[in-house]
Amino acid sequence: MNDIKKTIRELNLEDDFLFSKVMADNEICKRVLEQILNISIEKVVSLYTQRTIDMLLEGKGVRLDVYVNDNKGTVYNVEMQRAKIRTWQKEQDTIKEI
Repeated sequence: MNDIKKTIRELNLEDDFLFSKVMADNEICKRVLEQILNISIEKVVSLYTQRTIDMLLEGKGVRLDVYVNDNKGTVYNVEMQRAKIRTWQKEQDTIKEI
């Protein structure tokens, strides 16, 4: 079994470990959400990284990178995507056409 170890210099926010650690900070998470969504969030009241939600009927579960609730009861599910921008842009253009 090979152990893959990364140095801090090799990590970036696409790395699951680093993304979870950075987003676990309420203030950083709040600022990231505000910047991405162009909204104002008064307060993050609960934040979970790597949250698993079990589906009892089907027997499968879902793991969320970051699950956040704000003081207004809004739930945010933040997922890191590693697609190239061109691929993402094509998907967005396709969605707009539908």
